[in-house]
Amino acid sequence: MTRLTGRTRWLVGLFPVVLFVVAGCSSTVDGSGRVGGTTVTSSTASSRDFPSGSSGRSDSASPSVTGTGSIPASAPASSGRASAAPPSVCAKQSDCKLVKSWNVGGGYLVAAFSAPNAANGLGASVMMLARDEVPVYWRAINGETPGELLCKVASGGAGGTVRNCVMVDYVGAHAATARSMIVSADELDFGTTVGTDTPGLHAADLDHDLLVDVYGLNNNYKPDYASGHVQWQTWRRSADGATLTDTGCGPLAASAPPPPTTFLTGSCDSG
Repeated sequence: MTRLTGRTRWLVGLFPVVLFVVAGCSSTVDGSGRVGGTTVTSSTASSRDFPSGSSGRSDSASPSVTGTGSIPASAPASSGRASAAPPSVCAKQSDCKLVKSWNVGGGYLVAAFSAPNAANGLGASVMMLARDEVPVYWRAINGETPGELLCKVASGGAGGTVRNCVMVDYVGAHAATARSMIVSADELDFGTTVGTDTPGLHAADLDHDLLVDVYGLNNNYKPDYASGHVQWQTWRRSADGATLTDTGCGPLAASAPPPPTTFLTGSCDSG
């Protein structure tokens, strides 16, 4: 009888999670970010929320698991694909809590985990890409806490697809980062990273082209953070999914105005 190591047990334990996430019943999210009950199409990524003690904030209503299917005790992968080992911050399954996952088609699933005890208690955001129910790629980002993950599937050139995501991480008390990424073969390619000096940073499809954009709230620190004014800033996603480009800001205000629903073009007061 073969003895399982701790890491092997972790991977065996993860397969039921991935199977549940892929196969479980759920609502779908359409291109406008509204929850709908429609069937998933090739142009729409569907969310699969695994019930856990960790929850992320979102700029729109979160799809939820509507089925009551149970997680099998064990579910070995059937594809024969080799599994990528998880990072050391996820040495045990209990070390990493699933925040959000998205089925982006083609057998791919993108998931964000939180490892709160990593980096001497500063935590870490952990990204995983699974293909055919097998983890094939991991990346851990120490010192950050995942808050949002939004993925979409857009039409690319020559009939291809752009499986694109944005992960929003919180850093300390007053900062956040948004990382763009695309699914490329069996990896997540990370592109532009943008940030704000408040935790008010969000992923959204502002122009409904199935490319995930970003909007965030910045403080001008005049004269300080507590009494400074704030303004929304927006970033547009490039057609290839690799780049986030600043489009401008909204008006300054003493408190946060309503979130933007389209790209802003005004001047930004960075403080």
